[in-house]
Amino acid sequence: MACILNGHRIGISYYDSTLRQLYVLEVWDDGDKGFPVIDLVKYQANPLVIYTSTKSEESFLSALQQKGRMPLM
Repeated sequence: MACILNGHRIGISYYDSTLRQLYVLEVWDDGDKGFPVIDLVKYQANPLVIYTSTKSEESFLSALQQKGRMPLM
């Protein structure tokens, strides 16, 4: 899985090896609620590794590093 934050836009991509399909997503997120879209995609994709830029905001990196949170629907 790869994630990038640019302003309020989040770009996410991940590969599903069982379906052999690459998913690409771009969403607008205000970032003040802990990036819930990250939790949702992590729950769905269940990635082993997440790639991102080391220049990302600390709050974004924290959201990527958190484990086991169920997304709120």
